[in-house]
Amino acid sequence: MTLALIPLLACTTSSDSSTCSNSNRSGSTFVPRNIWAWRSTKDIINDSTKRSEFITFAEDHNIKTVYVSVRTMLERYGTASPETNTETNLPTFIDLAAKKCIDVQLLIGNSGSYVSNIESASNYPTMSTLTTNAKNYVSSLSGTKPTAIHWDVEPHALADWDANKQLYLQRLVNAFQVTRSILAGSGLKQAADIPHWWDSAATYGSTSCDANNNTTTPTYTNQVGYQCLVRIMDQIDIMDYRDDATLSVSQALVEINFAGSNLNFNGLTTPIMVGQALNINTDLTLTFYDEITSTALGTRIMEVQLQSIQNSLNDLIGYGGYKLQNSYQISSPTQSNYSFPSDKTAGISLHHYEAYSDAGVTSNFP
Repeated sequence: MTLALIPLLACTTSSDSSTCSNSNRSGSTFVPRNIWAWRSTKDIINDSTKRSEFITFAEDHNIKTVYVSVRTMLERYGTASPETNTETNLPTFIDLAAKKCIDVQLLIGNSGSYVSNIESASNYPTMSTLTTNAKNYVSSLSGTKPTAIHWDVEPHALADWDANKQLYLQRLVNAFQVTRSILAGSGLKQAADIPHWWDSAATYGSTSCDANNNTTTPTYTNQVGYQCLVRIMDQIDIMDYRDDATLSVSQALVEINFAGSNLNFNGLTTPIMVGQALNINTDLTLTFYDEITSTALGTRIMEVQLQSIQNSLNDLIGYGGYKLQNSYQISSPTQSNYSFPSDKTAGISLHHYEAYSDAGVTSNFP
């Protein structure tokens, strides 16, 4: 299969319609991709030097979207102790990224406490507050705006997950329906990270959800957990961590195929991103860390694996998603006219920018 490359020569920003430019051209050896950037390691928002380094890196490596961690800023927004530096500098970061045709999503990480018993009983107040703060903050921006809230909420990290898997997954679905209602009219979409193993019907096959956030009498019942998440979110990133392209593809196919044949609450295809790990992990079969920190050959092997994933999945509707054209027919989606490939988003997301941008890695890329 031939890779359909996505040229990034020009585009318009979501808010001011100004033209952006990117040095990547059709024929580039790099696969279009998104990237997680966790500020705790490198503050690419507030440090002007690191900010500039990131923008250059992102352009050189065909980054289409960056998920930038701003949880602390959103927690403190509107309080007596705001994170003023980030509030002030984030718009600069977003504008610089937009000039290079790069979108920004507001990343919020949590180990699962957002769906605890207390949070659930109170209709998820923490996630609601963060969402409201994000909505208000974005509304205050006069320039280019972030495109989405990106949730990395992982209830499987809770101590009692094994005994309450379906309960916690249902709570996560309910919480996302609550936050989606808050976001209505804001222009912000919702993205979520999920494990690849939430597609087990035997374990996660009783989730309920509704296109209109009605959790009392839901439209969809007895759904496998990932199915509800695909239906109610604007984007899904699968934590598909393997250092082998064949395994990564096989683990992501169920979600990608479901997204390709089932529209979300907006009547659109939810893009499925295949997340790959670059960070240190005790099990090196789950990460590219061993490849990218060893030799030039190892780095090239990593890039070949990413290219192989893209080649294998690029023609699938659910992979990376499509913007639907007016000619889309719900009754016969396979006969519809999609804008391909220019309107297809990147299908691969990478953890972490901090590891990926290491000088020993970038100097060895083909």
